[in-house]
Amino acid sequence: MVWTFPTFYGVELSGLYSRTNKIMWYCLHMASKAVQVSIDTLLLGQLDADPEVRESGRSAFIRRAVRFYLGAKQRRETDERIAQAYAGEADSLHGEIEPLIDGQPWPGG
Repeated sequence: MVWTFPTFYGVELSGLYSRTNKIMWYCLHMASKAVQVSIDTLLLGQLDADPEVRESGRSAFIRRAVRFYLGAKQRRETDERIAQAYAGEADSLHGEIEPLIDGQPWPGG
């Protein structure tokens, strides 16, 4: 989500919005549900020591981390499906692109 300041008759209201107001605006306008998560003490200490966490708060950091993880997982699953779809097709695929490979100038050649 990209944060943009509200405007009033074309005038940006950035001076009226502190970090606290941004958080309140986010909480009021984003559908969310409070959940309780157990985190071991060492990991919590590492989390709290991170400057990004201190800047945006634990919840925002954890939301970004979960989105990142789920996106990476989805890309990994997509890559696996593609690999399975083309498994055993290397010879036929090579035959399709062989004329293109032969026509390419290679460095130093």
